[in-house]
Parts: sequence; C-alpha cells; structure tokens
Amino acid sequence: MIYEFFGLPGSGKSTVCSMMRKKGYQDLLFFYKNNIFGKMIFHLKFYLFKMNRKNRELFKNIEEIIPVNCRNSIFVKNTTIDFYIKYLVLISRLEKKSIGNNCIDEGIVHYLMALYAEFNVNIDILNKIMVAIGFPTDFVKSIGINCSVQDAYYRICKRNRKQTGIDFLNKDEMIDLLNRYFEIYKYFSLSFQCKDFDCFINDGGICDEI
Repeated sequence: MIYEFFGLPGSGKSTVCSMMRKKGYQDLLFFYKNNIFGKMIFHLKFYLFKMNRKNRELFKNIEEIIPVNCRNSIFVKNTTIDFYIKYLVLISRLEKKSIGNNCIDEGIVHYLMALYAEFNVNIDILNKIMVAIGFPTDFVKSIGINCSVQDAYYRICKRNRKQTGIDFLNKDEMIDLLNRYFEIYKYFSLSFQCKDFDCFINDGGICDEI
C-alpha cells in the first residue's frame, strides 16, 4: 500500500512522512526532493524515463490537455508547468511499480492541487489529467491533512526554510495562494479521506488508523 498526502503548503505533509520513515516506510521522493545531488539524479532519471514510449506519450498527453494560457505560474515568478507535469508522470509510474510500504508527502492529488492553485488550471482539466494518468487506484491511498489558511501561513513563516518559491512570497501573495490551495483542497476532500494533523500522531508515531 502506498500512502500519498495532499494539503495546503505548511499543513504537515513532510512531518507525517518523516514519522512514517522512522516506522519503516520508504518515502518514494524524499531523496530526489531534499538533496541537491538527488535533484540532479531526478532530472537525469526523468530524461531517461521519458525515453520510454509509454512515459513519453503520457507526458505529451498531459501537456496537450493543459491550455497554453495556463503554462506559467500566476504566483511564483519563472515557474513553468513542465516541472509539475514531470512529477505527476513520475509519481504515477513509481506508484504503479512500487512494492512494500511506501509514502509520498506530495502525491498526485497534491500536484493536481498545485496546478489549480499556482497555474489556474480548472477542475475539469484536473479530472481529465486524472483519467489520463489512471488515478485513483486500489493500491494508493490518498489522505488529506486538514489545515486552515491562517495555520498554514503561520507554519510556513515559522519554518523559514527558503526551499521553494512560495517561501519568498510576501504576506498578501502567500495568503492569496493559500486561499487558492484551500479552494481546491475542499473539492478533493469530498472524494478522499482527510484528517487533522493531530490524528496522525500517537505517542510520537503514526496512528494505527492510517
């Protein structure tokens, strides 16, 4: 079983996955996202990954679904949609081939949320992308982490990690972006299980309910 998480930036996805790694779960994207060397390997692997006919066709299909006017982020400068499509395609393939207990702190649902919040891709297009990817599946459990816009903003400011474009937004820009994430989170919360962050913690570990 694979557990993938979605929610507002700052909702606690990475923290939950960190606890799950301590429980023996493998985080499928942790190395690629949190290590400079890993990021280099990710782009190299994706280049080779894209050489596979099925992967190349899926990438192309998603690109064709998304309108030209949605290609650039409306919040984060110099951010294009290609990077997000790479993750969507790679995650979908990793999930289909993975064995054992795995987790992903930002899974397919989260990247679909990002397309809506950061690139203004509408819900109809998001649903078409889900069909193209073949998601959801029986062996992937998508779990949302409930979080208010105010709490998310507070946590982002507190972590102050300066790792992603959102960390460099001013207060008004960040609140506007978080509101966009909250809108699409409410939509996906109707289809997937969602929990408060405290529900994932039980004496320093992950709740058995998960």
